[in-house]
Amino acid sequence: MSREKTLKYYERLSSRLGYQFVLGGHRHFGWYKGGQHKTMIKAAEAMIDHLADFSGIVPGSNVLDAGCGQGRSALQLAKKYGATVSGVDLVPRSIAFAKHATIGNKSVNFQIADYNKLPFEDNSFDVVFALETFTHSSDPERTIREFLRVLKPGGRIAIFDYSIAPLASMPHGLSDAIHLIAKETDCPGFDTITHGYYEDLLPKLKVSSFEVVNATEGVIPGIKNMYRLSWLPYHLLKIFKHQNDHPNLLMAHIGWQAGVRDYIRYINVKIVK
Repeated sequence: MSREKTLKYYERLSSRLGYQFVLGGHRHFGWYKGGQHKTMIKAAEAMIDHLADFSGIVPGSNVLDAGCGQGRSALQLAKKYGATVSGVDLVPRSIAFAKHATIGNKSVNFQIADYNKLPFEDNSFDVVFALETFTHSSDPERTIREFLRVLKPGGRIAIFDYSIAPLASMPHGLSDAIHLIAKETDCPGFDTITHGYYEDLLPKLKVSSFEVVNATEGVIPGIKNMYRLSWLPYHLLKIFKHQNDHPNLLMAHIGWQAGVRDYIRYINVKIVK
């Protein structure tokens, strides 16, 4: 994760418009349990609930929202679950929005910080909540160790993100697209965290326990919706050979079929200190 590259991605006009107007300011996919029909914004809120329940957040939990964006997850965790939430993010515009939106709310606080160098004491949090931000890490082991440092004994790390099949096993065009998305969104983990990555890494870190769940089925309906929305602009741009200039559009175009074929998995990871 490079601060400059991350800022460049989130400050691009296409990123700002897409996240704001398609996802209502959220920066993650939605949850469609049992194939329920939801708007994309309602599904994004349901994803926050899904990961909160998976991580065991309860009233009084002290939660770190790692990569908090505009603070929408933090606010939902505070209001709905009774948690106290500290949010960190690299993007000044996002932190400014989060602070403004939560003026007077003492259950949430936000600051600009790198989650590889957290400005918190050891044993501070019950839960580290990482909702579709972990693939920004260029050194996942280091990031997990930093998360573990700030967790209390018995605390949990909850991650929702991607894993991929080995690039060499994919059709050539798909592997090229994934590599391009990883580069342009500053998500080095997107083309390096392969299926089975966490199962290989976490025993080496001597954590108390961990769980990795393939959650693709609950995400696919939303990915299919994004594919439908992306189809026309993708093919219009393709006429002028500019379809690869917009990584979010490219991800929307490839994500559905790649998920159905298990080239991309959408996974939940819970790690207990």
